[in-house]
Amino acid sequence: MVSVRAPGAGGCSLAALIVTLTVLRSHITHCMEPPDDFVLQWKHECHFGPGGEGMRFLYRNFYNGEEFVYFDSAVGRFIAKTELGRPSAEYWNNDTEILEAERAEVERGCKHNYGAQKPFTEERRGHWLRLWQDDSVSEAPVPRHQQLLRMGVCLWVLALSALMVPQGQASRKVEHILDQAVFCQTQSPKGEYTQNYDDDEMFHVDLERKESVFRLPEFTQYTSFDAQGALGIMSTCYYNLKILIESWNISAATHVAPEVMVYPENPVELGEPNVLICLMNEFFPPAINVTWLKNGGAVSEGVTETDFYPTKDQSFRKFHYLTFIPEEKDVYACRVEHWGLDRSPLVKFWNAEVAPPASETAQTVVCALGLAVGIVGIIVGTVLIIKGMRQSGGTRRGVH
Repeated sequence: MVSVRAPGAGGCSLAALIVTLTVLRSHITHCMEPPDDFVLQWKHECHFGPGGEGMRFLYRNFYNGEEFVYFDSAVGRFIAKTELGRPSAEYWNNDTEILEAERAEVERGCKHNYGAQKPFTEERRGHWLRLWQDDSVSEAPVPRHQQLLRMGVCLWVLALSALMVPQGQASRKVEHILDQAVFCQTQSPKGEYTQNYDDDEMFHVDLERKESVFRLPEFTQYTSFDAQGALGIMSTCYYNLKILIESWNISAATHVAPEVMVYPENPVELGEPNVLICLMNEFFPPAINVTWLKNGGAVSEGVTETDFYPTKDQSFRKFHYLTFIPEEKDVYACRVEHWGLDRSPLVKFWNAEVAPPASETAQTVVCALGLAVGIVGIIVGTVLIIKGMRQSGGTRRGVH
C-alpha cells in the first residue's frame, strides 16, 4: 500500500503562507440576514495526459470564489491575478526556498501520488465498465426491448460526442486532473479537505472524527492518507482566512443559489425499496440545509448525505439520499435552504409515476428508432473523426 502525500505539506510549509501588508483596516459590518460569509479556498492540481505524461503542477488560491494568485510549474513562478494576490506573488517569487519547494512538487507530489493512485483510478474505470456490460448487477431482470433501447441511446451519445469534436482536433490528447481541494469559511461547516480525480472525489477527511473517509471502501487496498496532514493544512487555512478578513477591506462572498433536482436511483416499482436523490448543484458558498418531506412531514430515518464536492468554477455540489418504499399516493419533497434563495426555501416535489407497460408494437418501433439513430450517428461520427485526423496529419506534414 502506498501513502498519498499532501502537496506542499512536507519540507517547507511556507507554501500555505498568506503575505500581509500593513494597510488601514476598516470595520466590516456584518448583517444579520443574510450573514456575511468569507471563504478561502486553495487547490493543488496535477495535470497530466495518458500514462502520466506531460505532468504539470498548479497551486491556486481563491478568496470568496475569485482566484487571486497561483503558481504554475510550466512558468516556475507565482502569478498574481488580482491586487490581493500581488504582495503574495512578489514575496514568494523573492524567496528561493519557497520557489524550489513549489518547483519540486511535480516530482515530489504529482508523480508520487499518480503512481500511488494509478491502480485506484484504473480500477474505478473497470468497475463502471463492468456495470454497463453486466446485467446481473440489477436485481430486477431488464426486458429485452429496454436493453436494445439503452444500446441505441449509448450509440447516439457516442455519435454526438464525435460530432462535437472540432475537425482537426480529433487526435488531441485527453488531460486528467488529480487535485487536493481545501476550503475554510466563517459560516458552518467551517472547512473541508478532499482529494479528487477528474472532479470525482476519491476521499475526504472527517475533521471531527479526524480520519480519512474513502468514497468506496475497496480503494483503501491501493492507498492510504494520514488525516493529521489535512488537520495541519486546515489550521493554516483558518489562520490565513483570519488575516485576510482583518487586513483587506473586501466584501463578503456573493451568494449563488443552488440548482436542485430530485430523482430516483432506480426505475420505480411500487412497493419495492428505492432511493431518492436530491442533487444541489453550482451553489456558493458551501453552506446549505436540506430536509426531506413525506406527505408534508419531515423525514429523518434513512437519510444520508455527501460532503461538498468542489467544481471547476469553484462552486459546489452536494447530494442527499432518502431510502424509501414508493407508494402511489405518497408525495416526497426535498426542501433546500440557502442564502442565495432570497430567504425562501426551495422545495422540489416528487411522487411515484409508474408508466403503463408499452405494447409490443410500440416497443419494437422505439427499439428500431433508437438503434437506427445510434448506428447512423456512429457512422457519421467515425467519418468526421477520420477526416479530422487526416486534416491534422496533413497540416503537420506541410510544416518544414
